[in-house]
Amino acid sequence: MSKKSKTTTNKNTKQERFSIYDSVLPKTSKRVAAWIVDIILLLVVATGIAFIVSAIYGMDDYLKMTNDAMINHGVLIEKTPGSGIFDTYCDSKDAVCQAAQKACINDPLYIKGAYGTFYGIIIILSVAIFGSTLIMEFILPLILKHGRTIGMRFFGIGYVTDEGIDAPVRSIFVRFLFGKLILEGLIPVISFALFIMGSLGAKYGLLGIIFFAIEILLNIYMLCFTPNKRGVHDYIARLKPCDNSCQIYCKTSEELASKKAAEDIAR
Repeated sequence: MSKKSKTTTNKNTKQERFSIYDSVLPKTSKRVAAWIVDIILLLVVATGIAFIVSAIYGMDDYLKMTNDAMINHGVLIEKTPGSGIFDTYCDSKDAVCQAAQKACINDPLYIKGAYGTFYGIIIILSVAIFGSTLIMEFILPLILKHGRTIGMRFFGIGYVTDEGIDAPVRSIFVRFLFGKLILEGLIPVISFALFIMGSLGAKYGLLGIIFFAIEILLNIYMLCFTPNKRGVHDYIARLKPCDNSCQIYCKTSEELASKKAAEDIAR
């Protein structure tokens, strides 16, 4: 039987398939919608984790220390005398204010509060990013099966390997660790930190912009111009998205080969 006569067409995606076991790429609109849902849920989970970690760490106590020191030294003053609302800073160009700022930054109370706040931000962000990514990109895909996130489950998208078999645990883990956590989690945070540090030197801000731009452009290229239309995180894990509505999942390559052979005989 010729190759052409074995070709079938999926009605939903209008992609040709030579076997019912071949994967079909989901529509771009579905993938974008799933990504938006996952980002929103990831931010919600990350915010919840950050709130809990902040409470356990005692972030409010460290912030209060810095504020108290600034109030005591007159760096932070009342908006309206007697109001008890301190949100106005003294004029940094004034000699008195400069002396107050110098005394403040050498105050042990301020130093403890400032360092506690700085390390707290790092700890809270790190735990929130790791925890939310672990839940949304590793634990839930294992529970929902086929490597699917909540957004992908809702919009009918699954994952298969380059060989066409169901996404194994190791591939989902690689996708989570190297693709999502490092490439799409830590690199943007580092880029943002470098951008903020631009006040210490132009090169830091420029590096932050360059790192972030490279990641964005690379993902755009991978999603738009590669055959399987997959992001860097999927490429690293050797996974490709598929339309779950017409995907028949096989656990091993041997099972897939056996079913394809039986399909050829049936034809």
